Amino acid sequence: MSFQQQVQTVADSVSSSYGELFFEKITKSLAQAVNADYCFIGRIDKALTTSKTISTFAHGKHIDNFEYELRDTPCAEVTCAGIEFYPENVAGLFPKDILLQNMGIEAYVGASLKNSDNQILGIVVALYEKKIDNPEEVHILYKLFSGRIAAEIDSNEKTLALKAANQNLEDKIDERTKDLTRATHQLLEQEKFASLATLVAGISHEINTPIGIAVSATSFIQDTHKNIIHLLNDKTLTENNLRHEMEVLKESINLIENNLRRAANKIINFKKIAVDQNSCELSSFQLSFHTQILIDSLNPEIKKHSVQVINNIPDDVYFYSYLSDYQQILSNLILNALTHGFDEKETGEIIIEAIDSYDQLQVSIHDTGKGIEKTRINNIYTPFYTSSTRSKRQGLGLSIVYNLVKQRFEGDIQVQSELGKGTTFTLTLPKIHTEDYQI
Repeated sequence: MSFQQQVQTVADSVSSSYGELFFEKITKSLAQAVNADYCFIGRIDKALTTSKTISTFAHGKHIDNFEYELRDTPCAEVTCAGIEFYPENVAGLFPKDILLQNMGIEAYVGASLKNSDNQILGIVVALYEKKIDNPEEVHILYKLFSGRIAAEIDSNEKTLALKAANQNLEDKIDERTKDLTRATHQLLEQEKFASLATLVAGISHEINTPIGIAVSATSFIQDTHKNIIHLLNDKTLTENNLRHEMEVLKESINLIENNLRRAANKIINFKKIAVDQNSCELSSFQLSFHTQILIDSLNPEIKKHSVQVINNIPDDVYFYSYLSDYQQILSNLILNALTHGFDEKETGEIIIEAIDSYDQLQVSIHDTGKGIEKTRINNIYTPFYTSSTRSKRQGLGLSIVYNLVKQRFEGDIQVQSELGKGTTFTLTLPKIHTEDYQI
């Protein structure tokens, strides 16, 4: 085979190969073109002390790669002194090169591999077990392809470095995403606890009134008892006196009974809300009743404003879904309307209505407040966004509403607002039918 044919054969074999496949093909083609017993490409470290083969072809097949020290080897001469071929007796010239001795190598041809900055990347080597007569020709062939091999090593390592950098970046992004998810989850939980704290404060305030009346009525009973005992001791108790004191006792007992019953009912309602808030289970509930319970629990917050919350949901509307999440949504929308829809001491209404159909429930929360500017309406569901300096919350209320409607209920939420005329949030909540969950 002529030299030109050798070059063409090697070029054809690697014309469309890259990476590891290229290294395998080039060592095989170079070995076969010059009838070498061994051909390998070695990547040399920056200190030029160690070589690790990338591809090794020996006696007609690829073998495992290996690593070796350059000191006292002809490869060291290739990288440092520029001596690149030994046609015979190479093992005798380098007696400390154990590999040459063990492999029985007689001749050696090597070419250095340099990048565009003229830095040594490695070597490409042909080894012979017999003397060769055309070492210069072999060397020229190897030298001819050394640039292509060096470019492939450089490209391959940059690709691997880029992949590693990308993987590192992806790992960092994943970690930051997890951190953000944890932080967001924690903030959402804080927001939920803030809503629950509002309910607790509301119930406490509502319970204080009937209990306070009951305590006062108890004082009347104690005073009446003292009056009767005093009249008995003075022997001045008359039938009229006794009837009067008994009437006071009767009224006091009625006050105690009625107000303790009011307090008990409020505690029962609060327990329902507390249980509902911690329940993620599906249940069937009367929408108007549970809406009113929630409104009652928010009364202390509502009473801070001159705003009336009106429940216009029909009594015959039932919803089989997630009660706790419905209450969370409603609570956030009412509090949002109070905080952002009305200035302090401004009168107005928040009206809650529902339209029932077979497949879905449409709930609207309309306030007669000041409305939302068009420039802000696209940002209202963005976490931490708030348009009011009066709000003590973290700007997550509507973000929670949006995510619960979209993800939990797989529904839709629309907002319509006009400055000076109020805002309407319309929730479209698909119904979950009980038969869908029967086994």
